[in-house]
Amino acid sequence: MTDKVLFALTSHETLGDTGRRTGFYIPEVAHPAAVFEAAGYEISY
Repeated sequence: MTDKVLFALTSHETLGDTGRRTGFYIPEVAHPAAVFEAAGYEISY
């Protein structure tokens, strides 16, 4: 059985009705995903 990693991402611009901006930058996911994948983990986005 392969260990798995799930990256939960958001497409919302703001956090609820707080007006605070949210989101992610591609390197915040791409770099760790490459490390996990190289270590044999199955990646889900």
